[in-house]
Amino acid sequence: MTAGIHPLVQVIFGIADGEQVTVCDGLVTSQNTRGFPPTAQIDRESWSFSTVFVGIHAEEGRATQFDDFDLETTRLSGWVNQPRPSATPGPDKVTIESEIPIPRHADIDEVGRLTFWWSYELKTSADISLVIKPAIEFRPTERMTVDKAWRSFITPMLFFITFASGSADRIVSIRASRNRVEGQRPEVAEVLMPRWSEEMSGSDRNDVWQHLVQFAELRDCLEAVLSAWFRLVGQSSHSILDFFSVTMTPSMYAEESFLRVARSVESWHRSTIGGSYMGDEDFQRLLEKLTAVMDSRERGFVKPRLRNERTFRQRLDELLEMCGEPVADLLSGYREFPKRVVNTRNSLAHEGKLGDSFTYEELFWAQKSLEHVFRSVLLRNLGFTDEQILQQVGRTSEWRWLTDPQNRLTTWREYQTPTE
Repeated sequence: MTAGIHPLVQVIFGIADGEQVTVCDGLVTSQNTRGFPPTAQIDRESWSFSTVFVGIHAEEGRATQFDDFDLETTRLSGWVNQPRPSATPGPDKVTIESEIPIPRHADIDEVGRLTFWWSYELKTSADISLVIKPAIEFRPTERMTVDKAWRSFITPMLFFITFASGSADRIVSIRASRNRVEGQRPEVAEVLMPRWSEEMSGSDRNDVWQHLVQFAELRDCLEAVLSAWFRLVGQSSHSILDFFSVTMTPSMYAEESFLRVARSVESWHRSTIGGSYMGDEDFQRLLEKLTAVMDSRERGFVKPRLRNERTFRQRLDELLEMCGEPVADLLSGYREFPKRVVNTRNSLAHEGKLGDSFTYEELFWAQKSLEHVFRSVLLRNLGFTDEQILQQVGRTSEWRWLTDPQNRLTTWREYQTPTE
């Protein structure tokens, strides 16, 4: 086997199982050959692809624009929690009934329209099964590529379902339609992308009563909540990605997951709330006063390092105030929590070690506590009231963990750090 560097093939057309297929950005990664150059024959090649369209031949590859997109995810059915088919046995028959919910719409400014809709499939053989599947349709304000839809719709929606259900979500299906003309059948492509699409173990119907945000709670505010969510993600996409990468990647090291949560909290506050240490004029006078007694070399060293920006501690203190109950009350019993979080973040980021503010056991609880701070702040920014947030946070399984006596941060007076 020989491996070499091959040019990127942007578009390959083909037929597979009777379906048209378009392979985008194909790259040969390895080859099996017979003989020696220049007469060597290739027996087998392995290719890597970024995107595959099944059902169409798309001449423009990844630059192909579509009119709308349909998304199905692993957690979507369990989160919406409707409908539930019912079976009524009779003397000579069994009646299976289920209501097909009316589609729910949400218009997102400068993004497009989201529609939650349901399809059904009835299978009869030795057994009878009725499968009702929800999906989310996205019709953008203007035609767009799959890559743009990934940023504008798929990622924010995947993160929202993860946020609402409390469990990492995965993509089951992406379908894209083009040439949608009234009275004519559009071209529909199944989009295959190797991102957040691996199968998950366990049930896709986790306990709906433990969801942070229940779909039923959005009955009268679906559009307002989703509009606020898409604005939040648009304002601070990197912060949101940092935060949800911890949930989406459960095998991450404890130190790395803590750093990501701390970094996401700080960067979100910076980009969304902002704020400075002092007024710009006062800061400029301070800077001039300091640099007046320095030579050019010293000024060149000091000026780039002096910025009129609030510290991580200040931002964290404000977020602890913003999160409200019940999280603020729990954290008020922690010993010097903000200081220990800042010291640990600094030690991990600058020295590459945990430091002595938290033990490894305490680090887990500190991270989970920070996550709850951020979740509560996000709930508040989505328009939920204090009473709603108190109920939403209190019903989750993670909150019961945090308030259990095993949380070492709540019993710090009784806990002694093991000696080496």
